[in-house]
Amino acid sequence: MSKQIHDEGRRESSRKEQVRFRAEATLLDAFDEWVDESEYGSRSEALRAAMRQTAGAGHPDQTPLVPPADEPLRTAYIKLCDVANADGVIRHDIAEQELSTILGKRKRTVNHMILGKLRDRGYLNHVANVYGDRSWGLTGWDA
Repeated sequence: MSKQIHDEGRRESSRKEQVRFRAEATLLDAFDEWVDESEYGSRSEALRAAMRQTAGAGHPDQTPLVPPADEPLRTAYIKLCDVANADGVIRHDIAEQELSTILGKRKRTVNHMILGKLRDRGYLNHVANVYGDRSWGLTGWDA
């Protein structure tokens, strides 16, 4: 199979759908204030995390797992859950770039101090990649 076919299949399986709903202005204002004080970068990121937690309630082995308590691992894990494809996989180079940007650390530091620790604690595992690149799988991902 060609790379193009693999890319098209991956794009299709990781597509996101737009969800629209109405909420009272006071509730939205309170939520936005909470988001500003949280580790989430946006309202959308916080809503996706809330949806994952709700959908995974009662199943402790489903992703996202309860994020690590200590920073910056918590922020990194939440970001990886957000950028993972529909199969719960993140290419290593993308993980390094995203975490380097959000944490303000060098890629080499991210690789050793963040991805390595998340792997050691059981949040990530190495997975095979059709392109021969390194990739990370989120433990317990249930698409």
